[in-house]
Amino acid sequence: MKFKINKTEYINRTFRIPKCLSEMIARRAQDANVSSNEFVIQALKFALKNLDEQE
Repeated sequence: MKFKINKTEYINRTFRIPKCLSEMIARRAQDANVSSNEFVIQALKFALKNLDEQE
């Protein structure tokens, strides 16, 4: 078996969010020992996967 390096491609996007939400994200990310970026990625994936398609 060969060692294969997987690389995730990222792009930069800018979003404006309320300060209180940014602070909540930072706290939750710190509690989970992940970066705010990783926390937001996982939260967005969860939200999109669980989005009610009828809305």
